[in-house]
Amino acid sequence: MHIPNPYENKHYKLYFVLPVVLIIAALFFIPNIPQGIDLRGGLLITVFTPSEITPAQIAEIQGALAQFSPSGVRSFSSPAGSGVEIEIPSDERLAKGEELLAEMNKLNNEFVELEIAKSPLADQKKQETLAKAGELNSLFSQQALSGDVQKDVLQAQQSFLDARSAYRQKIAAALSGVVSTETASFKEVGSSLSKFFVTKTREIVIYSFLFSAIIIFLVFRALAPSFAVIFGAAADIIITAGVMGLLGIPLTLASVAALLMLIGFSLDTDVMLTACVIKRKEGTPAQRAFGAMKTGLTMNASVLISFGILLLLSLWLQIPFYYQVGSVAVIGALVDSIATWMGNAPLILWSVERKEKTGA
Repeated sequence: MHIPNPYENKHYKLYFVLPVVLIIAALFFIPNIPQGIDLRGGLLITVFTPSEITPAQIAEIQGALAQFSPSGVRSFSSPAGSGVEIEIPSDERLAKGEELLAEMNKLNNEFVELEIAKSPLADQKKQETLAKAGELNSLFSQQALSGDVQKDVLQAQQSFLDARSAYRQKIAAALSGVVSTETASFKEVGSSLSKFFVTKTREIVIYSFLFSAIIIFLVFRALAPSFAVIFGAAADIIITAGVMGLLGIPLTLASVAALLMLIGFSLDTDVMLTACVIKRKEGTPAQRAFGAMKTGLTMNASVLISFGILLLLSLWLQIPFYYQVGSVAVIGALVDSIATWMGNAPLILWSVERKEKTGA
């Protein structure tokens, strides 16, 4: 079966319009990406039940937990069992307590170090630690502090732990009234940890693009190919993120890992295309680009098959982690086919043609 070479069409530059349009459309959906509990903080409760949860029971659970403002209640059924997953946003008072606890522990560690070193600053740090312990203790307890640093720190810590335990028990009591529970697990991500995840995720994405741009420029020694390669990778991530917002796929540590994997995969196909068109000399640039496309689409097909199986498995077993990785990888592989062969390829071919015309 003969497949015509799309890059021998004199209007091949118009292919570039599609990825640009998809990028613009994706920008409208990216703000709609729901943040997972890993990045926004909160409490994830997984409850296994003797039988499947019905829509009526979902409504009862939402009503019973209305005071906790659940952000998501969804049932699941898998070979491992049936049950319900409940996401509850971070309690403001506990989130404030967590911040105070981290600050108090830091001040206490500094005080201990200064005291061991017999520093004159130890007394000042002691007063700061006592003040922070008093602030934390007063948030959850009416019991007065003694004025002894270590005793007050322990008491403030315990008051926070007791408040968090009471909060969870209150949720469990509300749940037990509407659903039969076999086992239940609580996964909590504090506000400070979620902020850390968000910050590090942002830094990793920025650094990955920055270092990739530098390395690619050093390899090809030209701005146009370097821009084309980075454009392909950026388009892959932006459009994939837009589809995540459209389909409601949450941004979690799992989906972020899949997005970072897509950067590497996209750079792989983009660099392979650029090297084939620029470095090789056999045939015309269009023929070399078409040959690279055959190889690249084979690579994309392998990703689609492997992660497609993972996605189907996650839907059957109801495993959110696998679903997030599989869905993002499948979407990214499809998007990469568009970004690379309709976005990156026309840019590379145009730069080569321009270079040949100018005789540079």
